Amino acid sequence: MPTPCTLQQLSINDLKKELLRRSTILGIPDLFDILGFNGEVEENSTEDPDYSGDKVFFSLIRQSLETFEYYYPLITFLRSNITFNNGYYEFTNNIQAVYDGILDQEWLELVPRSIVGLTRSVPALTFGNIATVLPGMLIRTYIRYVAPRLYQQSLFNATYFIKGVYNRPFIEEYDSSGRLTDNSRIFYMELGFGVIWDKFCKQCLLTLLEYLNSLKTNLTLPNLPVEVFSSLNEVISKYTTELDKYYNEAGTSGELVI
Repeated sequence: MPTPCTLQQLSINDLKKELLRRSTILGIPDLFDILGFNGEVEENSTEDPDYSGDKVFFSLIRQSLETFEYYYPLITFLRSNITFNNGYYEFTNNIQAVYDGILDQEWLELVPRSIVGLTRSVPALTFGNIATVLPGMLIRTYIRYVAPRLYQQSLFNATYFIKGVYNRPFIEEYDSSGRLTDNSRIFYMELGFGVIWDKFCKQCLLTLLEYLNSLKTNLTLPNLPVEVFSSLNEVISKYTTELDKYYNEAGTSGELVI
């Protein structure tokens, strides 16, 4: 029987609460009311549920994640049972099956952005799907990878431990009213855990505030208090400067190791 998924997980609904808390501290209360993200599309409504507040919200979170992972991607070992067909193996994302308990976590597979190296040897230490490999064990040459396909070249059918650069997987799920369910989450991220979490949260908030800024420039927002205008640009400037500095240090901060 598959074991429960124990990967770090960040609930999107918990992230939403944290962003609301932080925006209130910054002097922008009721951020989601202002943006219209607290509404829902009721059953039998003529409104399109594809444009619910939560769906727009999650699109902005995905945008934030893409920006963040350009500098701080997930770099880890994952095990794949590779069988070449027509000269290549195509990676898939099976996070949903792992989360649902259909597959053991040790067989989690994601689509690498790039492959640093791979090995058929058993890693020195393995905790779930997190592995430590001894120096010199990685095969780094004769690897031809064009996402999502790994071409056979000098490799053969086997189980490999692959050190790759990945995007953090997520689950996006909505109920019939267009609200995010409690299953919606980002993996390899945890509420309140470390500097990476704090900076990612600030990137999400910055994206939301920039979205708000674009709306107030082009539209009339009846729910937007006048006093919010005075602090909005100041907060955006502050977060942009802080995150730019953090991203510029991505290669030397010690949080990103290849």
